[in-house]
This record gives sequence, C-alpha cells and structure tokens, in this order.
Amino acid sequence: MSRKFTHSNIYAQLLARADAYSLLLVTLSWLSVTSVANAQATFTPLGVFGGSGSMATDVSADGSVVVGTVSGSATQTPKVFRWSTSNSMLRDAIIRDGAAVSADGSVVVGSYLRQDFGIEAFRWSSSGAFEGLGDFPGGPALLDSAAFDASADASVVVGRGTTANGQEAFRWTAATGMVGIGALDGGESSASSVSADGSVVVGGTIASPPSGSQGFRWTATGGMVGLPRPPGAVTSGARKVSADGTVVVGFNQFSLNDTEAFRWTELDGMVGLGDLPGGRRISEAYDVSADGSVIVGMSENQDGRRAFYWTPQTGMLNLEDLLVSFGATNLDGWLLVEARGVSSDGFTLAGRGVHNGREEAWVATIPEPSTIVLAGLALLMLWALYLKRARRARRYSTL
Repeated sequence: MSRKFTHSNIYAQLLARADAYSLLLVTLSWLSVTSVANAQATFTPLGVFGGSGSMATDVSADGSVVVGTVSGSATQTPKVFRWSTSNSMLRDAIIRDGAAVSADGSVVVGSYLRQDFGIEAFRWSSSGAFEGLGDFPGGPALLDSAAFDASADASVVVGRGTTANGQEAFRWTAATGMVGIGALDGGESSASSVSADGSVVVGGTIASPPSGSQGFRWTATGGMVGLPRPPGAVTSGARKVSADGTVVVGFNQFSLNDTEAFRWTELDGMVGLGDLPGGRRISEAYDVSADGSVIVGMSENQDGRRAFYWTPQTGMLNLEDLLVSFGATNLDGWLLVEARGVSSDGFTLAGRGVHNGREEAWVATIPEPSTIVLAGLALLMLWALYLKRARRARRYSTL
C-alpha cells in the first residue's frame, strides 16, 4: 500500500512522536511554512502602450507607479510612459537615456529629442507640466543633456550635460539651474542617481587619457570621490544609491565577457555580488531598496540573461524562479531579462522582459524578503527532523 507524503501528514507523524525540542522545531516550521503559503507573489504585464515594445526603467518608493519607455513603430515616435494601478499616461518624446520617477510617483525625469534635433533633459509632472532643463553654457550649438534620477521630492535632478570640454555630471535645482559637479582626472562624467534628500550623487567618470570608466560618489563637502575598483577590473560604474546615500550599487568589468554586480558601503568597501549559476560571470546591479538590503539587476545563467533579486540572506536569485515558487501567475511565454527598479521596501520590482518574442515592461511583487529565508529554514528544519526520526525508526527495527 503506497502512502502519499504531504507536509500535513509528515507534520502529523512528527507531532505524534515528538519530544519537547522536536515539538518546538515542528511548531516553528509549521508557522514559517504557513506564513509563506499565505504570501503570494504577483506578476503584471504592462503592455506596449500602442508601440512596438516597452521597457520599465524605474518604480516609485511605494511601488504604485512605474515609468519607462515605449519603442516606436515605423509610423510612431517613442514615448515615455507612466503607469499606475489606476491609470497610465504617455508623452511623445524620443527617449535616448531612459526615465526615472520621484518617490511619490508624481514627477518623471529623462531626456527627449527636441524639434531642432537637440537632446534635452526634462522634468515632467503628472499634472501635465513639462520643463526642459537646458544644458551647460558654452557647449555645442544643439543641446545635449539627459536626466537620470531625481530626489524624493524631485527638487533635485541629476544627469549629464555637455560643455565645451565634453560631457559632465550635473546637479539641478530650480534655484541654481544646472550645476556641474566635476569629473575625475579631468575627464568626462555622468550622474546616474541621487539620494532621497539630494545630498549624495553617484555615477561614472572616464579619465583622460582614457584609463577605463570608474564609479564615483559625490557630496557637497567631499566632492567627487572614485569608488575603488577591485583587482583586475578595468572599468566600473555606479548605477544607484540608497535613499540615505550610504549604499552604492553598480558593476565592475574585468573583460568583455566578465562583469560583476557590486554593493559598496564605507564600512564594507567594494563587495562583489556574484552571478547566477550556469552562465558566464555577467551581472549588473541596477537599483537598490531604501535601506540597501535588496538589490535588483541582470545576470546570466545557462539560458541567457535573466533578472535577479539579491539580499544578504539569500544571495543572488533568479527572479523568475522566485516568482513562480511563490505562486505568481501570468508568466507563460515570458523571459524576465532585467529588473530595473525596486520600491523602497524591496517588495515591488519592475523591468524588461520578452513576451512571446516581443519586448515588454512588467511589474511584480514578492513576499517580504524575510519569509523567503523563513521558508528555507523551515524546510531545512522539517527535513532534518524527518530524517532523524526515519533513521531512528530504521535503527529500532533491526533490534
């Protein structure tokens, strides 16, 4: 007679024979697994907004608003999209460098192609106000600037502009306009992210003569400081900074096919995050939660490039596998290629995928990260206890 082993009847068997210590383990396991079972991940395709494809590039602090770009067809221009659970908004704009959103989701920044064919950084609010941020004086005849991020209230915008000497990272406010923040070794620079209060800026700089790009962290008091590259790294870049400005994430490149995501803090220094198993060592970190504990990005496994989710407790996980394991649906025909944005609490992610051969933006939610660890601990505890009881039963049966 065969017996169907499920979590329920295994627990029943263990409870029937458990001593006090075992009972504690079983109870903890049961509570952990039950809490995980009740926490379900979600996955929402965002569509292509009438274009030929779409890509999510950022998500608001509370996870309710996603922004990104829409690829144009032969008869359409690319657009910026702003999506929320209640509505979506579009603005015609040829996007060159993506889009980012303020913490409350009300302001979007990016770059667009002007009618005179210059490229200009912009700041756009959900009320419909659209503001070009200009460029540095003395630059090329046609504007060439781009905005990549904004502070929590969008009063500070960062990106890159163009001077007579090349590109330079900027910090913009309504009061000061576009102000350059310099570059390392007299080269060119670009700012990619700013802290919630606007006081810390990170990005990348190219030295002159060329010696490879290098990530930087800038403050008003300390100026621009290069992040140390690990031994063997030839280039690096800082993609995002945490809300409080203490955690920086990005990539270090060792060769053409060898790139590793990193997490940097003043205390721990530069720490590589590894990569997904099965492929080349290719990974890049694109965003980080408010406290720096959750990092998202792209890595490569045996099947190609995939979105990843990382915490200190779990290490780097394939996001698609994680969503499926926590009950997410709507993933048939999808390949999640990159996770580009993450909410402040680390529970909502957005990025780029391929759906039945077409590029499409998506947003997903996961259970609280601690439940992932609890699930693993619970299953390990349960399995260890089950094996212990099974071995004891076999040993007794031979007496």
